[in-house]
Amino acid sequence: MCRLQQIRPAILLGLLLTGALPAAAQSIVCVTVKRSTATELPCPAAAASASHPFVLEDGTPVKLRALRSVSSANAQPGDTVDFEVIYDVLQNGFPVIPRGSVAQATITAVHKKRRMGRGGKLRLRLDFIRLRTGQTVALRSEKEVRGEGHKTVMATGMAVTALAFYPAAPALLFVRGQESVLLQGTEVTAHVHGNFPLDAARFDRALTAESARAAGPAAMPTAATPANQVTLEQIPTLLPRRVLNGQGHEGDMVNLVFVGTQDQLEEAFAQAGWMETIRSKSHAFWHAAHDPKNNVAMPMSRLFLFGRAQDYGYAKEDTVSTVTRRHHLRIWKTDYEVAGYPVWAGAATHDIGIEKDQHKWSLTHKIDPEVDQERDFVGECLATASRLAESQYVLPADPVLEATTATGGSYRSNGKILVLRLQDNETLLAGAPDPAR
Repeated sequence: MCRLQQIRPAILLGLLLTGALPAAAQSIVCVTVKRSTATELPCPAAAASASHPFVLEDGTPVKLRALRSVSSANAQPGDTVDFEVIYDVLQNGFPVIPRGSVAQATITAVHKKRRMGRGGKLRLRLDFIRLRTGQTVALRSEKEVRGEGHKTVMATGMAVTALAFYPAAPALLFVRGQESVLLQGTEVTAHVHGNFPLDAARFDRALTAESARAAGPAAMPTAATPANQVTLEQIPTLLPRRVLNGQGHEGDMVNLVFVGTQDQLEEAFAQAGWMETIRSKSHAFWHAAHDPKNNVAMPMSRLFLFGRAQDYGYAKEDTVSTVTRRHHLRIWKTDYEVAGYPVWAGAATHDIGIEKDQHKWSLTHKIDPEVDQERDFVGECLATASRLAESQYVLPADPVLEATTATGGSYRSNGKILVLRLQDNETLLAGAPDPAR
C-alpha cells in the first residue's frame, strides 16, 4: 500500500486556478459540505408569456425516491407512503417542483407470503405531489414489488424427499416465499396527470417567503443544465448515507464515490489486483468444488441502494487468511454525472472473522469496526495502480459516525466520503513522458 499525498485545500485551489496541477495528480483534500444558502431564481411572473404559458404539461416526468421501507408483512391497503423529488422539474426555467418536494402514494393491494413457495406482493399508486404554493398536482404511476419465491426449492425438496420417503413429500407444499418489501430509497418515475395551469403570482409570493428564510434551497439547475449534472461537492447531499438489506435493515455506510466510465471502473480494479466476485449460485458451487481454498471470489450477500442490489462486487485477498478474511466492497451506479462522467457509490468493509447474525439464527461475516481503514485501503490500491486523476475527502452535513451492519455488527467512522476520479490507459499514455528521452 502507498500513502496518498496530503495537500492543503487552499494550496490545491491555487494550483487548480493557475493550471499548475497536473491532470493525473493523486492528492487528497478534505471538503466540508454545508447546506447551501438561497440562490437567485427567475421570476415566474416574468417567465410566463403568451408564447410560453405557465402550465405544467400532461406527461411531465417526475423522478421520485421512497422515504421509508414498507413490507407486505404489516402493510394494509389504503396506507400511504411518502416519496421525495430527486430532480427539479422546470417550467420556463423556473423550478415549479424543486428537489425535495414530497409526493404521496397509496398502497392499493397487499398479498402476504403464501404457501407453495409463493412470495408476497405490494402494489402502490402515486397520487399527487404538493407544490411550494400549497397546490397539489395529480400524478399517474403504479409500482409493484414482489417478494422472492421458493417454488424451485420446494419442488426440488419434494422430489428428493419423495425418493427417500414419499408420504412426507406433500409437507413441503407448506413452504412459504419471502415477504415483499418496498425499500427506502427505491426510485420510480411518475408523470403529471393532465395539464395543470400554474398561478405565477402565487409562485412569486412563495419564492419571496422562501428567500426570506435563513436557510434557503439548494442551487437550482438552469434549463441548459441537465438535472443529473452535479459537482463533486454536491454528491454527499444527494446520496443515501447507508445501504439496506432485503428486509429494510440499514447496514454499511456509503464511504466511497467513483467518477468515471464503466470501462475505467473495471480496468482500475483489475489493475489494482481486485477480483470481481461470482454472481450466480451455480458458478459458486462449481468454484467451491474445484478450488475450495480460494474464497476471495465467492458471492457477496445482496445489499440495496436506490432499491436495487449492487452492480459490482469486488474482493481482494487478505494476506493473513483467505478463509474468513477478505477485503471487499459493493458498487452501485447512480443517475448522477460529474462533467459528463458517471458517478458510482461504494460501500467498503473488511471481513475479519465469523459472528452470529443478530436478526436471525445464522452465522455471518464479522467486519473490522474501523471501516475508515478499508475506505482508505481502496483509495491506496487504486493510487498504487496509477488509476486516479484526483482524490478528495468530503464530509457530509449529516455524517455517519457510529452505526451497525444489517446483521447487527457495530462499526465507527469519521464520516468522510472518499471521492475518487478515475483515469484510463489512454489518459496515462497521453501524460506519460517519452520513453526515448
